Amino acid sequence: MTEGKKCSVCGEILIAQEEIPALGHTEEILPAKAATCTETGLTEGKKCSVCGEILMAQEEIPALGHTFAEWTVTREASFLAEGEESRSCSRCGQAERRVLARLVGDTVVTDSSSGVSLEYIDDAYAGELTLQVSEQFDGQSYQILNMEKRDFHFVLYDIQTLVNGQVVQPNGTVLIRIPLPTGYSAEHSVVYYVANDGSGIQKLSSVVENGCICFETDHFSAYAVVDESAPIDYSLGDVDGDGIVSSSDARLALRAAVKLESFAKPETLAADADKDNSVTTSDARKILRVAVKLDTF
Repeated sequence: MTEGKKCSVCGEILIAQEEIPALGHTEEILPAKAATCTETGLTEGKKCSVCGEILMAQEEIPALGHTFAEWTVTREASFLAEGEESRSCSRCGQAERRVLARLVGDTVVTDSSSGVSLEYIDDAYAGELTLQVSEQFDGQSYQILNMEKRDFHFVLYDIQTLVNGQVVQPNGTVLIRIPLPTGYSAEHSVVYYVANDGSGIQKLSSVVENGCICFETDHFSAYAVVDESAPIDYSLGDVDGDGIVSSSDARLALRAAVKLESFAKPETLAADADKDNSVTTSDARKILRVAVKLDTF
């Protein structure tokens, strides 16, 4: 309506008001929003930019949900560790991961003398299996290990599997459990494969569980458990550990050389004056010469 006027006393219309036609709405587009895998979307809508009236309401579009590919193994499970598999959405790329349980063998056999046990899945062997374990105190494998780890406590085992009395290798990976020797550090004990061809030693992945050190292998030979927590405390030539090198130490070394005395590892290291990994009469002579001030280490 236009502006008008009237008399405030008698009410007479002095200027009549005139009607102004409606302007009509001014449309404003409300943009559409695409739905994603996890969020809802909206259709396009309209409203009046002048009065704000909704001219075409927007409608909600449901979330699309993920479109996942097949699960793919990204880390194989083993006897020692869980595995993992993953998949991703082809639309947004979001990844999912899930754990694969550690392998569990079908059969466990144990060597009664050593307590060493073997766990395997049945197709690893065909026939009746026997586990044969012997501790090694000499031989090529022992000498190789002793050269590398002479200053640490270790135990060396020769491990074999026999089917129907014949030595065989497993058809696949198996799990070995060795009781951790008394006094060995669970945190710092490790397993080494000792090659019987003289090529050296190789540290293997291992875990300590339930009092045993456990490792996987697909080949049997010589394996050593080594406590690497700290070198053995000894003083070269001081076989009896009294803090001095004397003729008594030479006598003990001589008795060990001729097999009249047996030593623990610290005494053996102290008696091995020439560090050739064996105690001989030459070591006893060397210790005696040092004791009487005719030689030094």
